[in-house]
Parts: sequence; C-alpha cells; structure tokens
Amino acid sequence: VREYVARRFGVPAPHLTAGEVAAAPWPDGTPPDRVAAVADLLAACDRGRFAPDPPTPAGAAALVAAARAWVTAAEA
Repeated sequence: VREYVARRFGVPAPHLTAGEVAAAPWPDGTPPDRVAAVADLLAACDRGRFAPDPPTPAGAAALVAAARAWVTAAEA
C-alpha cells in the first residue's frame, strides 16, 4: 500500500510514518477521509508488523481485505 500511495499520489509513503502520511501534502481533490483511512490502515499494518505478537490469521486477512478495498476505492 505504501508503494501504491507513492506511485499513484506522489506521497513518499514508504519513507514516512502513518501520521506523516496523513499530514503530507496530497494532490488536490484527494478526499480527506481517504487520506485518513489509509493512514489508519498503515498504522494497523505497522502494529501487526512490529508488535511482539503477530496478528492472527483472521486479523491478517482483515488487513489484506482493508488494503484491497482502499486501493479499489482509490482507483474509482
């Protein structure tokens, strides 16, 4: 998702925290709720990635589904 955000929107997401992604300048017309949603998604992914206990299979599947849904909405 970070790479997609960088390519599609020009936001250097791979080099930013989720909070920095939310605060970064996005192209005009990008809905604020879409920016907030991806920042929340990236924060959840980071928690799953760096937490002492990995997410459950269901939790990981939910993150993947949320990522797919966000990309699908961004392409609409």
